[in-house]
Amino acid sequence: MMRDVPMSILITGGTGLIGGHLCRALIERGDRLTVLTRRPDRASVRWPQIRFTDTLESLDASERLDAVVNLAGEPIATRPWTRRRRRKLRDSRIGTTERLMTLIERLDEKPEVLVSGSALGYYGQHPSRTFNEDSEPIPGSFSHALCQDWEAAAAHAADLGVRVCTLRTALVLARDGGFLKQMLLPFRLGLGARIGNGDQWMSWIHIHDLTQLLVQALDDARFAGPVNAAAPNAVTNREFTRTLGQVLHRPTPFVIPAFALAALLGQMAQELLITGTRITPARATQLGVDFAFPRLEDALTDLLVNST
Repeated sequence: MMRDVPMSILITGGTGLIGGHLCRALIERGDRLTVLTRRPDRASVRWPQIRFTDTLESLDASERLDAVVNLAGEPIATRPWTRRRRRKLRDSRIGTTERLMTLIERLDEKPEVLVSGSALGYYGQHPSRTFNEDSEPIPGSFSHALCQDWEAAAAHAADLGVRVCTLRTALVLARDGGFLKQMLLPFRLGLGARIGNGDQWMSWIHIHDLTQLLVQALDDARFAGPVNAAAPNAVTNREFTRTLGQVLHRPTPFVIPAFALAALLGQMAQELLITGTRITPARATQLGVDFAFPRLEDALTDLLVNST
């Protein structure tokens, strides 16, 4: 059942790309937000309507929270996965989630729902398979182990009587951050390039649709367990490159050799850039989610043409 009264919501990762869009949507409808951030003073200048904290331990056991949204996590695709980087990626996701569980355990009144992040990396990588929420993952990759352990940490809330919904998020298309913003300069200069043969799958979602999906997961008790947060129409890297070039009216004549990326970025490039993952939003479709941007060209046009 959808809610029609304001909620008190704790958000981790609320100052990031996805969290920022979610905070705006929740503020607009009148919800009361508490956001965990490393720099509360700086964040409060941007968001005076939000209560910020730099530690979960500062929240009292009598705190009333209707919901928790767990989006904390260091960006995964910005640098090679050294041993130190892997530890940081794991602690920012799994460590934060475990600290959330400690908070929920000591709250006198438990939240109704935990919406927790995950990613398409849960399924592993495969050149041709399509994964829905019931698909068996392919083990052996760092991204699979990271997401699996992240989800397992969040699942503990269910033992405490909390509804848990885990969003396995695809590549997020947004004008103000993420991988699309990083791609814009070379593409606008006419230097757009596919990666390798371009046959690897890219599952994606418009930031508007992801934000709405997060809100629905908060409000609708039918959202429980894993939900793939992806547009219905995944594309290959070749198609993504061509479509982005067309929307920007720029040629895309180049190829980035896969071996060069692998040599430069190692396993990170192999898992995230060279070998793709195709997921389908089977559960969201079953629940009647209406994607505003189901097709890539419409999503890119909205972000890069209509928003200017």
